[in-house]
Amino acid sequence: DRLGFVEVAGDDMLGRKVIVVSACKLPSNKTFDHQRLLQYIKHTLDKYVEQDYVIVYFHHGLNSGNKPKLSWLVQAYKEFDRKYKKNLKILYLVHPTNFIKVMWKIFRPILSAKFG
Repeated sequence: DRLGFVEVAGDDMLGRKVIVVSACKLPSNKTFDHQRLLQYIKHTLDKYVEQDYVIVYFHHGLNSGNKPKLSWLVQAYKEFDRKYKKNLKILYLVHPTNFIKVMWKIFRPILSAKFG
């Protein structure tokens, strides 16, 4: 990945792959094909989702110029079926905005325990 948006950082202490997603490395919406990004993310994850893995998402650096549209996020969520969710053991959100913190508290009761 020439952008470095999705990187495999290694293994954690339990031997699970740690995949880092960095919002600050997303390019401008004007010059970027988000559909190709989704395919790239799936292609990258396909190598690891058959075993336990962890995602660390760094939210810092996401702004109106590089933020994907809500419709794209909904589409992406739908495309990440059980295959991608089943072995995801932990999702870390680093530098979340206040909005994300509020939404997290609202949806926490219906989220899997691994995301609490």
